[in-house]
Amino acid sequence: NICRSPMAEAVFLNLLKERSILNEWEVESAATSTYDIGEPPDSRTISVLKRHHIQDYSHHARQKAAPKNSTATIHLLARYGGEEEQIIQDPYYSHSLDAFEKVYDQCLKSCKGFLDQVLNEKDD
Repeated sequence: NICRSPMAEAVFLNLLKERSILNEWEVESAATSTYDIGEPPDSRTISVLKRHHIQDYSHHARQKAAPKNSTATIHLLARYGGEEEQIIQDPYYSHSLDAFEKVYDQCLKSCKGFLDQVLNEKDD
């Protein structure tokens, strides 16, 4: 919960701000495991966000489990990106910012697709 998930959260929050609907949403980035709990996002994640003018993001890794008897459906974010590839690869072990830039691009495309779909369904 220090690379892809916080990047997607920051990108999505930024989209909500740009569309002036931030107050209508509750957005959380959380892990399903206990690894990195309490840690801030990877410095490369923050660097890429800043390159794209997302400067006011703050996060610390945390774990969250689905409530018992939950009927929620979970989808991979990349499903909404319009690409064949539906997995956003973990850039953590990459030694280049290029992998983090690719994650940013995938998150941006996927978050826009998700938000557009939800807002279109709301209008119907």
